[in-house]
Amino acid sequence: MLAWTISEHETGKIINSLSCTADAKPLEELVLIDASKAPLPEPQRVFCVELVLVDWASVFEMEAVCVQSTVLMSRQEDSIHPFPTSIPHETHILLVGDSISCGYAIAPEDGGQPIPRGYCDAFPYIAMNLLRQRGHKAQVDTIAYPGVTLTKTEDSSLGMGEMFFQISPWDRSPYKPLEHPSLIVIALGTNDEAQDVDHNHFLATLNDFIQRLCKGFDNVTDVCIIPPFPDFSEQSDPQLSLASRIRQVPPDIKGVQAQDGPIFPPIHVLDVIDGLNITHTVDGLHPTFQGHQVLGHNLAERLDAILSLPGETE
Repeated sequence: MLAWTISEHETGKIINSLSCTADAKPLEELVLIDASKAPLPEPQRVFCVELVLVDWASVFEMEAVCVQSTVLMSRQEDSIHPFPTSIPHETHILLVGDSISCGYAIAPEDGGQPIPRGYCDAFPYIAMNLLRQRGHKAQVDTIAYPGVTLTKTEDSSLGMGEMFFQISPWDRSPYKPLEHPSLIVIALGTNDEAQDVDHNHFLATLNDFIQRLCKGFDNVTDVCIIPPFPDFSEQSDPQLSLASRIRQVPPDIKGVQAQDGPIFPPIHVLDVIDGLNITHTVDGLHPTFQGHQVLGHNLAERLDAILSLPGETE
């Protein structure tokens, strides 16, 4: 499935937004904006069209963008402008996560509920749109694999601590990203907790992972960690959970790095489960559409506070 968002911008803020979806067939022509049904934007306004492929492990190839000649003549200028590869004062956010982060849905026949627009209804994308509505020039790129752990476990050949740095789960060639984020969000550990990974082993792997990310991306100003999501269907002591240990990660990591290597940029722990309960999940863990709304609003609140700090890029 292909999804696209059409947003109208004015003075750096989104003033109108519309999202659509379609199952793109081979050689199919999709109408993204119907000029006959929608008024042309004022000269000082811009419509931004963003395409998002929300299917798992799929590839989309766009051959051309077609525009009616009448539209070009009425504007007396080019009506299509390339999206700038670098926007002044843009905050590029990289989020690394698992099935929850990418909006992976459990099939209805397995007791789940559909996420109508896939990743476009997942909490990272929701948070990005909310940040833009608040005037932040935010771009969130998500790299997430369903079921992935951070650590290498007996049930998996590689954890995200290694898998992130290769092109895909099936191609171990080195991954060379085109964009360098200024803020990194790590939302891993839920599957590690489910597999009873030793907490000290997880923290050591997290320390190495953050170190490699900061060395690979030369302009990271902040690192954020979202603790593992709770499984409301299980009875366990929250004080003994991996999430509880994660909340102590910043001082732990800073202490290690002060002795053994370069100091990390500021590290923040973002609790995004305020207001979330079992009714917002399909199985006690995976969020429903409404659950992603709760998580997205909470994440936007936390990131807004960080991006609004003195000295942050905005």
